[in-house]
Amino acid sequence: MRGHLLAMMLMSVATLTDSFTMMSFKQHVHEEVKVVSSGLSFRRLCLRTMKSVRCPMRGMHMSVSNDFKGEGDRKSNTDINQVVSGTDKIPQGVEHNQQDKGKAEGQSWKQWSVFDRKYDREIISMAIPSYTAVLLDPITTLIDVSFIGRLPEAALSLAGVGMSNTILNYFGFTFFFMVVTTTTTLAQVLAKSYSAADAHELSSQEPRASLEEVSAEGSRVIAGSIIFASILGLASSSLAWYFAPNLVALVGGSNSAEAFPYAVAYMRSKSLGIPATIIFFSIIGAYRGYKDLTTPLVGNVLSSLCKVCMGYIFLFKIGLGVAGKLTMEGDNDVTSLGSCIALTFLLVKHERLRLKDFCRLPERSLFLDLCAPGGALTFRKLVEQFSFTATTRMASSFGSAAVASSEICWSLLSVLWWPMSVAGQTLVATLLAEWNATKKMSKLDQARKVSMRVMGISTSLGMTGAAIVILGSSWIPSVMTSSEIVQSFASQQLPLVACIMPLSALCDVVESIFIAAKFYQIVVRGMMFGACGLALVLLAGKNLQLGMTTVWLGIFTLYLVRTLWSIHNFNQRDSPIPPVQPWTSAKYGS
Repeated sequence: MRGHLLAMMLMSVATLTDSFTMMSFKQHVHEEVKVVSSGLSFRRLCLRTMKSVRCPMRGMHMSVSNDFKGEGDRKSNTDINQVVSGTDKIPQGVEHNQQDKGKAEGQSWKQWSVFDRKYDREIISMAIPSYTAVLLDPITTLIDVSFIGRLPEAALSLAGVGMSNTILNYFGFTFFFMVVTTTTTLAQVLAKSYSAADAHELSSQEPRASLEEVSAEGSRVIAGSIIFASILGLASSSLAWYFAPNLVALVGGSNSAEAFPYAVAYMRSKSLGIPATIIFFSIIGAYRGYKDLTTPLVGNVLSSLCKVCMGYIFLFKIGLGVAGKLTMEGDNDVTSLGSCIALTFLLVKHERLRLKDFCRLPERSLFLDLCAPGGALTFRKLVEQFSFTATTRMASSFGSAAVASSEICWSLLSVLWWPMSVAGQTLVATLLAEWNATKKMSKLDQARKVSMRVMGISTSLGMTGAAIVILGSSWIPSVMTSSEIVQSFASQQLPLVACIMPLSALCDVVESIFIAAKFYQIVVRGMMFGACGLALVLLAGKNLQLGMTTVWLGIFTLYLVRTLWSIHNFNQRDSPIPPVQPWTSAKYGS
């Protein structure tokens, strides 16, 4: 009997304590409703209330009526229960028991963002078209190199291609920033225009007029980008053609002088296609801004197939040799220009581009949006090309066979993961554009998790490529060229290239994320630090007479320094995609 009375007394005390706690909790919630309306998240409100109430029963689950939630802040009771019970991470100053703290800190490594498969469907759906489109170019380059490597003058031809491609990268892919600036600028303009169109539709009931205004804003961006790309392309093509002999002599060493005629002829032939290449960058950025990655894929596939087929016919069936290669490049320029015209026609057909926008110069603000970031990206690309030029020049000091073998290795270095970095950049840029328009923390958190996942996938691809290269180091050179001297050089270098592959994959992806966020100063500084490290390694290797090993040790140092610098900045609080915590919603938007 006494036991029953004691139990009833304890239950009464517990009930009174619980009632007092809930009354105190609700009283504090009523006092803080105005804070919720001013933008403080409901989760932060609960944490503040807990700190004031000093609830003696930390483990119990409280429920609060929806009447206490501020307007515009519709959090579920589950979030409150998680905060009160300690299962969510609580800021410093809020007490919780050791058991719940252990649960928060003892998460399995499988729950890290890099292993999180939650966003794989979205990544794959957006990455496959872009991945396939960009992958076609390095695959076509591989086939192109293998064709040239089977010519009678294979060593000299490959050496000439290696020298000329090193120079042409200054004029062509230096302006790859047109893809980035066009994508981000168009995505931001469309996000703002759609928000304004929604407001206009609610007020005036004229949805058609609103959509036409959105299309007009996007058309101005696309037309301005194409005009700017055309100017850059024509100027670059003229400079590349006129200064081809001087530039080849500057890049090549005296030991590779016999390959100079091949390099000059190849460079002048390729320079004719520079305008179409840069315009194609602008058009690709336009399609990415509209999240349409399939249409440019079709054009790229057709262009690549024409290039491969014409190369095989001119080089082997007709037997024109190097002359056939030059004729093929001229036809490829026509094919690239045709692809640009076809893709532009589709933009006009889908009402994304108006031809009348080509009749007026772009606005100054648009020019700055497209050009100002390009200055930093162009400087970064120039530093990168200077670094690679230094390695090419050192390789040329060992003869034409060494340059030809390094060209084979370069063609293998980024085939697997470079398209993934482009796809990740596109996806992150889109999420950040949506976050800038809506200020929803979920978009920023999603961008962080997607970035981590893309890093993991790209690094895995780099490790896979490294394993393939190591296992195939004896037969890969024989597929690329018939020259035994070049095969011997390449077989010695491929294991070193394999060691660089995972690091290069991670480096490219992390830097692409900063580029998508328009934090260009980080990638520029990383490139400068890496170039300094490469220069020191090249000088040390030359004094120690390490041979061609010096080249790849220098490139390894270049990627290592850039990767460490980028990862360090990625995990800082002032990162463009910082590690978002629940209590930072007031800072980044709820």
